[in-house]
Amino acid sequence: MNAPPPQPQITEFLERRDLSGLREALSSWESPDIAVLVGELPADQRGLVFRILPRALAAETFECLDPEARRELVDTFAQDDLVRLLEDMAPDDRTALFEELPAVVSRALLAQLSSKERRV
Repeated sequence: MNAPPPQPQITEFLERRDLSGLREALSSWESPDIAVLVGELPADQRGLVFRILPRALAAETFECLDPEARRELVDTFAQDDLVRLLEDMAPDDRTALFEELPAVVSRALLAQLSSKERRV
């Protein structure tokens, strides 16, 4: 595993809105390391980091976040982004997330999932 770049470099990418540089820098990171980074970032930058990650890595990283960080991140996602993320999550992790969210939010998200994903 490659060592993650230092936090100041990531902050610099975010401040410059250098999304390709950020994507490249994070491409060698493991999902638990990205989850730690996301937890350290200001709320307005967390969603940006998730949006540039490949879908599978974003789902893995989301699964590594603590429940509070998950809820905060969910608030920043557009509905379509969130549904795609949920469909890429492991079923057990998706269920755990639904249990953490308010019931009305969980029901709305469940309704957006494909029938195949709802059965899992």
